[in-house]
Amino acid sequence: MILEEKIFKGCDPDASRYAWDNSYKKIYGYDNSFLSQIFDFDKLRITGQPSKYRYFAINRKESLNFPQFNKWLNKVKIGGDTDFNFKSGCKRNRKYEFYKDIIENEVSFLKLEKVKFLDQLNECKERHHSLENFSLMLVTGGLNNFKGSLSQDRIDRFVFLLNEYFELREDTRNYEHVVFSRAIARKSKTNENNPLILKDILYDYLNMFTDINDYCNKIYKISDQKLISDLIASGSKGTFKTGQDVVEYMRLAMHYWEIKARILSK
Repeated sequence: MILEEKIFKGCDPDASRYAWDNSYKKIYGYDNSFLSQIFDFDKLRITGQPSKYRYFAINRKESLNFPQFNKWLNKVKIGGDTDFNFKSGCKRNRKYEFYKDIIENEVSFLKLEKVKFLDQLNECKERHHSLENFSLMLVTGGLNNFKGSLSQDRIDRFVFLLNEYFELREDTRNYEHVVFSRAIARKSKTNENNPLILKDILYDYLNMFTDINDYCNKIYKISDQKLISDLIASGSKGTFKTGQDVVEYMRLAMHYWEIKARILSK
């Protein structure tokens, strides 16, 4: 569902109170949800500046089923993230414009095909800030920043690299994989900003998932194995170079939004 920006009331849309009340609490906040057992959805915190406020949840003081988080004493944050990024007008790392240029310059597309695909791209841009395009992502440990650092903030690339991490994961703590690259400490003397602690937290969090299918099921609410496989295949491309790459990415977005919209309508 396409939403007007005013409904987010001075917040980043994916981290707004509206997104929390109408999406996150609905699909993650039920009693036996592992996220609601770890994070306190009833006592949200807020950060940021006017027009860019962001609500987030912190881990509970005690989680009986997930005791590995108790030692972090309310230092673990989770917040909203935009899944498929088709935003326009960005000064850096253009998304919509980048995809538009590729479609317009694709020599293999007929004129009518370009018109059709550009219309689809405009629909994707309109649905950029829709509830079906929002999910929760770990903030502490920089998992959200890791996704944002990838080419065009692409969810398929994120899923591909996260799958690679799960397949290579060892029993011992090894933080060499790129997924830990954004666990960077700010200039602070507090323990919560120690880079090793941030990586420990991220490791503990990812260790709750058996593999990429489990992650996609619990976080993105995808149980469709083909969709997950298609995301991984698309994400194997470091950068999109052809119009067909973009068309496939839009197809994946539309399919994903259909799944999430059905869940939110229940």
